Amino acid sequence: MSDEPNNRTAYLFDPKSPLVFRTGRPFDQAGDPVSLDFPLPSTLAGACRTAIGDAKKVNFAKDGEKLKEIKVHGPLAAQITEDGKAKPLFPKPADAVYMRKDGRKEDEIKTEVLQLKPEDINEDANETDTWSDLPKGLLPVYPEKELSGKPYRKGANWWTKENLVAWLLDNGELKIAPEKLGWSGPQQEVRTHVQLESKTLAAAPSQLFQTNNLSFSPKRLTREEDKEGSKHEGWTKEQYGLLAHLPKDNLKDMPELFRRIGGEGRIARVERQEDGWPQIDGTLRTELKQSKFIRLILATPALFTHGWRPGWLEDDMSGYPPGFSQDDQYTIRLQLKAFITPRWQPVSGWDLVRNPQPGEKQGKGGPGCARAVRRMVPAGAVYWFEVKAGHAQLPELWLQPVSDEDQDQDDGYGLALPGIWKK
Repeated sequence: MSDEPNNRTAYLFDPKSPLVFRTGRPFDQAGDPVSLDFPLPSTLAGACRTAIGDAKKVNFAKDGEKLKEIKVHGPLAAQITEDGKAKPLFPKPADAVYMRKDGRKEDEIKTEVLQLKPEDINEDANETDTWSDLPKGLLPVYPEKELSGKPYRKGANWWTKENLVAWLLDNGELKIAPEKLGWSGPQQEVRTHVQLESKTLAAAPSQLFQTNNLSFSPKRLTREEDKEGSKHEGWTKEQYGLLAHLPKDNLKDMPELFRRIGGEGRIARVERQEDGWPQIDGTLRTELKQSKFIRLILATPALFTHGWRPGWLEDDMSGYPPGFSQDDQYTIRLQLKAFITPRWQPVSGWDLVRNPQPGEKQGKGGPGCARAVRRMVPAGAVYWFEVKAGHAQLPELWLQPVSDEDQDQDDGYGLALPGIWKK
């Protein structure tokens, strides 16, 4: 971890229209009906760095690589209150399972949030048993109690800080309905577009295409949702946006501006907010210093050398998280015991600088080329660790990047949320 001062400033991106975030798939006249559910960290990092470059009148072709050294952490989702303040939201942890028990009547449906934990069920077995294909020393993950009912598809995909902290403290199951844990996420919108003839400005025959958009604006309530009558004329009152953090606060001279973000350059208002970046809870800080076992939950997708396995873990599954080695200000050594991750996600894109051609050296510039596809560990993935050293320093892991490569860390991939693991 660097010795930079820990500023609490955050930058709120308030979208003024639905945003477009491509998946990296080819885009043609048939359109790309698939969209990312949430922007990648590099997307928001690029928007922040471009704003800094424009303000300083940087020659992007010549000095653009220097902008990539600016650290940007995020994005987190944020609820925008009526007074314009941002309340951070965190992705649903993968060790939380929404379940429902169906009654005979519709109003008898009950939901609950179950917790998954590692469990050593093979203590007495010998080494020749082949009951699992997990790497040696890793434990399987099971529900804490016997399942009853069915998985519940609805519920919040983004949790409020209060609910997340309660989960990180490992005080048992949350006695709250999944829908009330936070926000379900941005709404998908499909828009149909038409190509215009340059001479006549009329629609070109058969030239239609579609874009898939993410709307962060209030949504219209259904009749079932608006049974009691909405005081907002049938619309939700919540407004949402994206939250970013710059450790060096490089945008401090630009308290408010409008920027283009994502595909098609949709507009978002950017506002600097003092104390807007979430800090670790005091109780959680105290508990972590006394804990021998912890969980790390990913707040943003991570990029690791070995797929699900961080490259900073050695063959015995122990290692030092990035920035917390023996040569750094804080030293933490962890031993991986278990993990659970959702299905991996691809990350690709288009490189506008690199343009390799047969017989030419890379990096000469030009029209660019496609980036290689990499596999991300999605946000919400959970890793259980035994703490081997550095117990007192564990709170410093709060929202620090744990991806392997320095550039991925600077882009905000792999921000970690440390929590308690009560065995």
